Amino acid sequence: MFLLAGTASAIEDIEDTDAVSTLVTGPSVSIAYNDTGPFKMGDVVKITATFSEPVTYALAKVDNSVLTPVNMTNMTYIGDTVWSYNYEVPNDINDAVDVTVSGMSINGYLIDGVDPDAFVVDNEAPRIKIFEPSSTVYNTKDVVFDFGAFDKLDNIIDYAIYINGTQKKTGTINSNGYAKYETELDDGYYPWEITLKDDAGNKGTSGVNGTDLYVDTKAPSATLISPADLAVVSTKNPLLAFNFTSQDALSAKYDLPLSYQLYIDGEPVDVIGSGSMISGEYVNIPYVNQTDGVHNWSVYIEDMAENSVTSEVRKFYVNFEGLDVSLISPNGGFVSANPEFNFSVSGGAGLPFSYELLVNGTKVKNGTFIVGEDPINYYSVTATVEDATEIPWTVRITDCAGTVYEPTPLSFSVDTEAPAAVANLGVFDALSNTTWYYTYDEPGLYVGWDKNTEEDLYDGLDAYYGVPYVVFISASEPSNISEMELAVPVTTIYDAGTYMYMYIGEYGGEPLVYGKDYWVAVIALDRAGNYNENVSVFGPARTYEDLTLTLDAGWNLKSVPKNLATFNAGADSVFGESSTVIYWNGNYWEFPTTIEPCKGYWVYTPEASVSNVKFKPMSIDGTTPDVPAS
Repeated sequence: MFLLAGTASAIEDIEDTDAVSTLVTGPSVSIAYNDTGPFKMGDVVKITATFSEPVTYALAKVDNSVLTPVNMTNMTYIGDTVWSYNYEVPNDINDAVDVTVSGMSINGYLIDGVDPDAFVVDNEAPRIKIFEPSSTVYNTKDVVFDFGAFDKLDNIIDYAIYINGTQKKTGTINSNGYAKYETELDDGYYPWEITLKDDAGNKGTSGVNGTDLYVDTKAPSATLISPADLAVVSTKNPLLAFNFTSQDALSAKYDLPLSYQLYIDGEPVDVIGSGSMISGEYVNIPYVNQTDGVHNWSVYIEDMAENSVTSEVRKFYVNFEGLDVSLISPNGGFVSANPEFNFSVSGGAGLPFSYELLVNGTKVKNGTFIVGEDPINYYSVTATVEDATEIPWTVRITDCAGTVYEPTPLSFSVDTEAPAAVANLGVFDALSNTTWYYTYDEPGLYVGWDKNTEEDLYDGLDAYYGVPYVVFISASEPSNISEMELAVPVTTIYDAGTYMYMYIGEYGGEPLVYGKDYWVAVIALDRAGNYNENVSVFGPARTYEDLTLTLDAGWNLKSVPKNLATFNAGADSVFGESSTVIYWNGNYWEFPTTIEPCKGYWVYTPEASVSNVKFKPMSIDGTTPDVPAS
């Protein structure tokens, strides 16, 4: 609706008349129109001028305050005072226009009048701005049509919404206003259009031929074709391409493109790894060089509605450089009956390989491993082997490309028979070292045992103090040697031909303690490290501090040089009656009943006796004891 100065509403054929005059009381002219407008290009506006007195001719001019006015035009005679003019609206006016009418009276003076903003010429269609749909493809069934409209010369605009050629909604909207329409659509194709119409009949549209709208709520599929899972790329099979396809019902029906992205090891492949495809198309992407090792690949597919799918993830192996295999151990020497065979493998990380353990040319074990991420990766296999010497062994490795590796064999020996347990193990208190002037006494234990006679006793450089035996000591009774600690000899271990001696002076890094119980064990080792589980253990044993004995005057240290007759071997027979005789047997003092040769006896006799061995008392400060007469 227009409410401009100089216009009035007209209903049907009633003319719109404005009376105008040059003078208030003089001649005048009234101007009328066949319609109120607004008018648009091609419309014909009938302008009728009625003068207050007859005129000989009349002229009409329609101009615009913005555009260049139209030419003056002669009006058509209707009657002496009534003239008319049919004005055809051009295309270059888009505003309210002024109408000027003038006529020459029969008395020779000019009668004219002006009707400002007489009517509106509206040649401009209303304009539309679409907010929604913002895309041609939607992945939801709920679709919103949201738009705004503007018209320069009209305040009220009519609109209509068409979907698939069917009018879904009509209404009016203020200029610079907004409207919204929500609907639910199934998957499919929906051309749509929003039309606008102003009072002049000018029409605006969202699209002359409609706008495409696709509703697609279903994701496409993604199918990997090749390479197959766990495929191998190597010098034997160097050519490889990534092939896949995708299916999407709506994209296939309406020939809509799908986009794809190839991923290797979880990272997108640039340039050749992405692109567009159609539903059902097989895509082939040439192999992208990768380092040796295990890799994976997948594809991401997305339709125009942004429905997407990620394919399964497949592994593939690249193995151009192959593997490097080395044997480590055993390498010579003796091992147990269940030795550990150690070897190393270098190559592409993650590459699988199979192995066969060959002992003496025979497969004894097999399995599979995977190359680790380190530059050199170590592997161990345990197998049971019969006793023998210089047994060759190697591994036969087959990588994922089928290449076989078999290093030059190493050798080893197996000995499962342990040496005998040591015999005649004895532990006793270590005596002090006494001279005429000093006595050296430290806590210590002497350990002795018979030597083993086996020929394969251990003789390696790391042998226990250079001998094929190991001596253990404990301060509590052990259940096995694992509860004991290695004994440390005070001096070297002494080999007495068929017997071994060792002097222990400490335990736990500290000197032995007088009177404390100790247990000592000795094992014999062979070259294979075997020892008899029937371990020889001696204990408890103690070390004692030497007795300090002070003798009164009259004591002598005596001995006899030869065996005595049994009936004359008593202490009284040898040293005389009433003699006091004592003897230290290494552990304690005793009163001997039989005197043996070459042993030292302390003898106290108040007076010398002539019945057997003659000797005289020795003073307390004497330095040389008397020697019995022979």
